[in-house]
Amino acid sequence: MNNMNEIRRHIKAVEQTRQITNAMYLLSTSQMKRAISKMAFNRTYLRRIRATVKDILLHTNRQHVFLEDRGNKRQAFVVIGADKEMCGSYNNDILKAAKEIIGKCEQPYIMTVGICAQTGLEQAGFKVNMHLYGASQNPFVHHARQITEHLVDMYLENEIDEVYVIFTRYYSQTTQTIRCMRLLPLHIEDFERINVEFDKPRQIDFTPSFEEVFDTMVPQYMIGYIYSALNHASACENIARMNAMQSATKNADEMIDKLSREFNAARQLSITNEITEIAAASSLSEKAI
Repeated sequence: MNNMNEIRRHIKAVEQTRQITNAMYLLSTSQMKRAISKMAFNRTYLRRIRATVKDILLHTNRQHVFLEDRGNKRQAFVVIGADKEMCGSYNNDILKAAKEIIGKCEQPYIMTVGICAQTGLEQAGFKVNMHLYGASQNPFVHHARQITEHLVDMYLENEIDEVYVIFTRYYSQTTQTIRCMRLLPLHIEDFERINVEFDKPRQIDFTPSFEEVFDTMVPQYMIGYIYSALNHASACENIARMNAMQSATKNADEMIDKLSREFNAARQLSITNEITEIAAASSLSEKAI
């Protein structure tokens, strides 16, 4: 009887755990779809602004602070991770890539998005200069604007020389890759895969001036790219959590089936023992008579 009660309590505990994992699977599915829809909304804007920047770089030889190649190479990195665990190897993969890239730099300035990215880099011995919470769960444009404004101010004040963003890029539910993209300074090779609308030699007129156009366009381009990176990372995080929770729910179902068989076997054994005891008592009574 004690064994049956123990199995019954174990089944109840596993069923409660299964409810949690299944709820997290459904929630991650919803958040993944929301992140993908945001990516679709931002894709057209980002493609057009990147095409415009490439067009300007191809057809002008102007100098600008966002184009100059500085020699000190004081890199700034935006590492996009997750605020929560239980998403498989997602955080470990992004941290492994970030450690490998940042470890080669002498004076890195590190900005993290997500608690897991911050704690993982700090435990590895890196100094995290700035962190941002909440953006990985539900990215908004104001998160990207906040990151961009801070980095652009540092770049204009000559505190950093380059800006990179490290994130997980979404291609499909089965394919995601970690990317390290340079945002500043702008180099034409960073736009190799971007198609321009008018790929012909021509004179470009800027109103009011080239400097003012670039002063406005480049931060907007960075906001669009960082916002896209946040949504890509959010989609990949939720896909990883979906897979982890789906696997956990499946394991819970298998454990419940196994415990149910054990419970039925224990109950059958208990019934058999009771029948045996009754039969033995009846036999003893007949002998006594």
